[in-house]
Amino acid sequence: MTWLVDGEEVDNEYFETEQVGNKYTLSLPQVVPEDEGEYTVIAENQFGVVSSTASVTVVKGTEPLCCMTKVMICRIE
Repeated sequence: MTWLVDGEEVDNEYFETEQVGNKYTLSLPQVVPEDEGEYTVIAENQFGVVSSTASVTVVKGTEPLCCMTKVMICRIE
């Protein structure tokens, strides 16, 4: 599983990745305006390659955002 932000592979010291079964998650523990961009996940196996991209916009406010408008899920069979 490969995660990209604006076409660059993510920094695993800043982002948190998790795998539970065939579900893969990318988390941002602290969101800042610089986290805006195009987030892409790429899954590859012997049958081919699949990817999904979501645009992330950071909105300044007093309450943390609870969820994204598009969920990126890759299932490897």
